[in-house]
Amino acid sequence: MNQPVYDELVAAARAGGVLSSTDLTTAADLDVTIDGHARSLGDMLDEIALHEIRAARSSTPRSLPSIAELYRNARADIVAIRDGLC
Repeated sequence: MNQPVYDELVAAARAGGVLSSTDLTTAADLDVTIDGHARSLGDMLDEIALHEIRAARSSTPRSLPSIAELYRNARADIVAIRDGLC
């Protein structure tokens, strides 16, 4: 699991914040304009989401978004960038 990306997600969840795909690619030391990097970040996020699901973790208190929610939003951004929709 990519620890810097995980740490960014945890910090955002605790703060009730939002992460952009740029935040995550910076943490992962990736550039989505380079072929394969968006996919690599997506794979990292998939791994983190599975880790969280297996651990049955979510953010506390309940009013904060879960890491899975943050992941879904970031994943949608990455797909849009990869597909040239942004």
